[in-house]
Amino acid sequence: MVEVDNRGLLTVEAAQKEFEPACVYVNTASIGLPPRRTVEALDEAIELWRTGRAEAAGYDELIARARRRFAGWPRPQPAPSALTGRLLDSQRTM
Repeated sequence: MVEVDNRGLLTVEAAQKEFEPACVYVNTASIGLPPRRTVEALDEAIELWRTGRAEAAGYDELIARARRRFAGWPRPQPAPSALTGRLLDSQRTM
């Protein structure tokens, strides 16, 4: 379990445990280090993919959760494609 303070934020100690720089790392503005839990999740996903055990449907709930948490979408909504804009423009000129 990740240690959080009374505001729900990582404690300094917990945040320090999330990162493993091999040296003094000062390039965080350009390319920050990924937290340990991100690396672990990616390793697991790549192992499933590498061994042929990954299935597209297995990502549905992860995608839905990510949309709710980061974009505020209550359900999947396809993004409009570039073709949609061109089709609408062609209707206006007719």
